[in-house]
Amino acid sequence: MSNIKKEIEEKENELMNLLREKVDRLKAKRKTIRVRGNLRPNDGSMDSETGKPIKDDSDE
Repeated sequence: MSNIKKEIEEKENELMNLLREKVDRLKAKRKTIRVRGNLRPNDGSMDSETGKPIKDDSDE
């Protein structure tokens, strides 16, 4: 009986780890948006390449 419980706990831990990884990936996607094929931060922060604020290109 204890072997079965150990197997169940191992599977539960494995599934929880997979779920955490999935949630982390979804959170990372939410922090970036795709603008003209490039991923950019979705918080209006500075562009790491130019050091300038990222502009909203939606009005073009």
